[in-house]
Amino acid sequence: MSRITIDNLSSYLLNGESDTIEFRRSIPKDLDDIKRIISAFANTKGGSIIFGYDELTKVTVGVIENRVRSLQTLCSDPQYKDICAVYTIQDGDKTVAVLDVSKAKTGFSVNGNAYIRRGDRMIRKSDHIRSKYLKEFIEEIQYKNRNPQNLM
Repeated sequence: MSRITIDNLSSYLLNGESDTIEFRRSIPKDLDDIKRIISAFANTKGGSIIFGYDELTKVTVGVIENRVRSLQTLCSDPQYKDICAVYTIQDGDKTVAVLDVSKAKTGFSVNGNAYIRRGDRMIRKSDHIRSKYLKEFIEEIQYKNRNPQNLM
């Protein structure tokens, strides 16, 4: 994935969210949500989170500078420093922050939970595994072992 710059920012914004791009109107004060997002991107393909863009109104709203600093502090933490990086882009009179997340070489978890991306959604990895096994079980019952009397 190429780095987001002022030259290609508008194309990313127009294309919308995907499994490698997410938009956030603002950087939250509590960074636990961001940690889960980092885990999801790192456990999938990697990607970028663009802060300061309102996807519903399609307007760049900008970010608060001290929240950018807190995001930079998070990315300098030993657990995160090899996985993510933060930079800003000036879009007119507004500043957007971009959090780039690399694909992890091994599973990346936060507070004991690992997350993954499915399209533009984030799910807990254990939920994905459970749903996979549940789907296989349902298919087994519906299509393979429909008549339990045949098993005897």
